Order: sequence, then C-alpha cells, then structure tokens
Amino acid sequence: MRIPIYFRHTAKEERGPYEVKGDLEQKVGAEVLNTESKEYYYRPEVREIRGKLRTTTVYMFSLYKYRVEETPASTGFPGFEPPLFLLQ
Repeated sequence: MRIPIYFRHTAKEERGPYEVKGDLEQKVGAEVLNTESKEYYYRPEVREIRGKLRTTTVYMFSLYKYRVEETPASTGFPGFEPPLFLLQ
C-alpha cells in the first residue's frame, strides 16, 4: 500500500467524485466507511475518511482533463506531471 492515499479530483468537474487508485487503498477507505470497496468516493465520504486518517490522506487536484486510462502506466495519475497542486 502506498502512503499517503491520494484523493484525486480533476478540474473538469466542479462537484464530482474523488478517485482512489490501488486495491489496498480502496479497501482502507471501505473499511473506514464500513462499505464495499470502490474506486470513487464523494465529498462527504472523503471527509469522513480524512477525519479518521488525517495524516495518511492527501487531496490531489489535477488540472489535466485526461482519463486515468490515457496516462502512463507508471503513475496511474496524470497529475504527477506539472501543473499539480497537492494540499495536505
């Protein structure tokens, strides 16, 4: 499992889901919420997860409008190339 767990939000959606990559990372989120594992979480769910795992989670805001499938397989996120804003 990679720490921190990134909650990725793209600039193309004003209010949309936050994406979490990685099976273990998704299972941790599901365990905190006591639900099934999933790849996308909505803002109230992210707030609850971050409330319990404050130091192990990070918001990631990507200015890129690519889908994850279009990115290099090495990172899984287009946001690791500039510009990128990470807020902790």
